[in-house]
Amino acid sequence: MKIEKVLINPNSTIRDAINQLNETALQILVVCNQQNQIIGIITDGDIRRAIIKGVSLDEKVKNIMNKNPKFLKIGFTEEMAKQTFLKYGVKRIPIVDDDMRVVDVLKIEDFIEIKKKIKSNYVVIMAGGRGKRLDPITKIIPKPLLLVGEKTMVEHIIKRFADWGFTKFILTLHYKKEMIKAYIDSLKLPYEIHYVEEDYPMGTAGGLKLVFNRFNIEDTMIVTNCDILVDVNFESVMEFHKEKQAAVTIIGAIINTSIPYGVLKVNDGILEKLEEKPSIDMIINTGIYVIEPLKVKSIFEGEEYLDMTDFLEKLRSSGKIVAVYPHHGEFLDIGQKKLYRNLLGI
Repeated sequence: MKIEKVLINPNSTIRDAINQLNETALQILVVCNQQNQIIGIITDGDIRRAIIKGVSLDEKVKNIMNKNPKFLKIGFTEEMAKQTFLKYGVKRIPIVDDDMRVVDVLKIEDFIEIKKKIKSNYVVIMAGGRGKRLDPITKIIPKPLLLVGEKTMVEHIIKRFADWGFTKFILTLHYKKEMIKAYIDSLKLPYEIHYVEEDYPMGTAGGLKLVFNRFNIEDTMIVTNCDILVDVNFESVMEFHKEKQAAVTIIGAIINTSIPYGVLKVNDGILEKLEEKPSIDMIINTGIYVIEPLKVKSIFEGEEYLDMTDFLEKLRSSGKIVAVYPHHGEFLDIGQKKLYRNLLGI
């Protein structure tokens, strides 16, 4: 990768940094002056903390960057790199020359073997829905078995979690459940896979009641819709969830959407301002959640049908913490017919 792709001007916006981070997938940008001399760094975590504090995406990166980054100079040894990674707990280290110009960025995985930690946490895939938004496609094929490339959606979801060390999966099923079970069983995946079957539609969160009734789950678990793919660091998400002491943490996707109309700001019937087709930054619900079973089980008592929005609102009303983890990377939703057709190129 050309070093220019990881360098960013201090007067660039957070929005610019997000776009550049998504393009490089290196999780770090080095903030440099016009001579390419290092003056700071900005990471995924810096951006996330800024968004949580309500900082505008139009804010300049120099105002949220780490002004005291760890770096090494040309001529470093492999042992020096290893010790820097381990001592400071960083995953990327800029390399500079004698004039402090950035020439490279080291990645921890090139120096230290990162062993995937097998996790005992369950991942619940909510796969029982009818998928009406995708009619008539889902009249024949249930949403979890729709192809994305050469694999079905549910395979992509399982693999993505497995890549982070998750090996225990529970699928809640209802619509075309026998077809889904037969297909997944035929894959002979090397993971622990269970099925929970809804006798009738129980809402977008209702299937969790059956999960809690059947499995004695006390540890943190992850719940995901079956039409969503998010390229997120789940270890970072779970650390964030623990720090917030949340009952539920929602993974939220940062998006920018344009309003196709002129927007009027009115005060007492008098026009104060006219914005022509403004764009708005917002955080939307991806449909992926980190959940503490012991903190949420009571919400399902007496409930035969419960949608996720009502579940989350009941938690908030009861005083439980519902946190939001802002994510700026890939977010793929195949649950909408237009987006899925675009994905297939039809």
